[in-house]
Order: sequence, then C-alpha cells, then structure tokens
Amino acid sequence: MKLSANKSFISPPLLPQGKVTCGIVAGNCPEEIVSAFEKYGVEIIKTSPDENPDEPVKYHPDMLFFPCGNGKMILAPSQKEQKRILEKMGFEAEFSRPLEKKYPRDVALNFLPLGGCLFGRTDFADPLVSKDAEERKAELVRVNQGYARCSVLPVSEKAAVTEDESLFKAMTERGFDVLRLERGYVSLEGYDCGFIGGAGGKISEDAVAFFGDCSLHPQWGAIKAFLNKHRCESVFLSGDKLRDYGGFIPVLQSQK
Repeated sequence: MKLSANKSFISPPLLPQGKVTCGIVAGNCPEEIVSAFEKYGVEIIKTSPDENPDEPVKYHPDMLFFPCGNGKMILAPSQKEQKRILEKMGFEAEFSRPLEKKYPRDVALNFLPLGGCLFGRTDFADPLVSKDAEERKAELVRVNQGYARCSVLPVSEKAAVTEDESLFKAMTERGFDVLRLERGYVSLEGYDCGFIGGAGGKISEDAVAFFGDCSLHPQWGAIKAFLNKHRCESVFLSGDKLRDYGGFIPVLQSQK
C-alpha cells in the first residue's frame, strides 16, 4: 500500500482523525482477529519476532515500534521487512538500538505519547525516542510502570483507560480524564495478566477495537460509559475474553 491522495499519516500518533486503512498487529495475533480488522477495511502489517524480549511479548508492537506521528516511525532492528513496507508507504522509518532482555532495559520503545507528554521509564528510553520527544517539546513524565504504552488505552488527546496506579496518577495530575480499571481481566500467556492498552486500539476517531469481547470484562459498564462520554463506540474483534497482543498501531487513515 502506498500513500495516496485520499490517505494520510496519523498524527498525533495512536489517535486517527479518519478511518484507519492500515495498521500494525502482532505477528502471532490470531487470524480471526486479523480477518476482523480486514472486514473493517484495515490492511494489516504483522510484526516479526524479536529474540531479545521475553517469549510472550516478542511479537508485541508496543515493544517493537514507537510511532512518532507525521509519517515517522522508530522500530526495533528485528523489523526489517516492516521498515521496508513503511518506507514504501512514504514513512521515515529508523531503527532503534537492539532491545535488551531484562526489564527495564527491554522498554526502550514502550512509551506513551499522548496529550503533549511522553509517559514511561524515560531513563531507559532509546535515544531516538528521547530525541523525538525533545523535537516535539513533549513533557517527559517518568512513571514507575516501564510498560507504559501497553498499560494505557488512548481514547483521545486527554482521555485514556488504564489499570496502572502510577500512570493514572501522572495523567490525572496533568488534566487527563482517566478511567482506572482493576487488574487481572486481560490475559497474556506466560504472565499473571496483561494490560488493557495491549488489548486493542483506535480504528477511527470514534471507534476503539478490542482484541476480544470487552463486554465480558466485569467493569464493562464503566468502560462503555467512559467511551460514550468521549463519543467512541467499541468494536469486538472476537468473542473471547480480552487478550493482550501488544496493542494496535494505526499507520494510515482515510482523509475526512
């Protein structure tokens, strides 16, 4: 897919203003979910495995990619084919340093760019991520949670959902409207639980797609009300309980 006159890059990152036409998901994401994305008109780029992160997250986009917005992407060196595809679309794509195995040195790309801030373990950010934040004049917000991107589901520039206390506190202090959920209701093989940010992403300005049936979450009523408050509908990509596949990174969108 090439960038055409009726398609545009997504900026700010993770928050499409039109209908998403292309996005990145984990290479081990079930075909049921990939097919569901395609039914919504979203062409899928799958990640390649990276042998440095832990086995359960070695395909996860939130570990392997950092979207800068405005047609720029930072990605792990393991994503060679994905870099080629993005550059063919017109992206400026640049490799980060190789990821490391042990936390928190494996979180070099796992940062949340939202509302003029960059949330995460900023002391372990890849130099390219730090440089991008500096160029955008983003506020660097260090939080205890190193997996900041997978811990937060962005809803708008100033609204999000998370289970993490440190992110909830940091975001609310900066004027964000944040719904805090209880942990333990998103599954991730190999771990006690996954994160809500890894269980979906926005596929248009007014729709959030979930990797599973979010109505099975015990706090679905609060989630639905929060999304409605911010004029977003929910899309369930399978009938199973929510699973963390490292989130969804929207890449291209149709023009309004």
